[in-house]
Amino acid sequence: MDKLKYLTFLLVTLIGTSAYAQDKAPELSRKVDKIDQVPEAEFGLNAFRHQVASLFVPTQEAIKAKTSGTLLATFVISKTGELTDIEIVKDMGYGMGEEYKRVLKEIAKKSKWKPGVHNNEKVAVKYALPLRFAL
Repeated sequence: MDKLKYLTFLLVTLIGTSAYAQDKAPELSRKVDKIDQVPEAEFGLNAFRHQVASLFVPTQEAIKAKTSGTLLATFVISKTGELTDIEIVKDMGYGMGEEYKRVLKEIAKKSKWKPGVHNNEKVAVKYALPLRFAL
């Protein structure tokens, strides 16, 4: 299982993220191509990715199927620095999406982010974080 965690860690650290600013109310949401300051995870983005990799446990079904593919989660870093609105937008089956969401929810309970800034105002920022697997 340590080999799987190491593989997960490598894949998480090699995958990028995307982000855009948004207002909290859906009807006021707007996409902004660039924000002045992106949100920062408490101990940095690499530490955040390492947290994901260390907490993620592939399901037995996925291991048996020797599955490979990409999970894609989106989440919002609120104006107050909370990780909210976690969604799995691409799932590879075998319960892997649910596991990814569980990990992000667990991290959300413990971590705080420095919020994004656009035009000198704190803004909510939506992130997309892919996670690739080859078991």
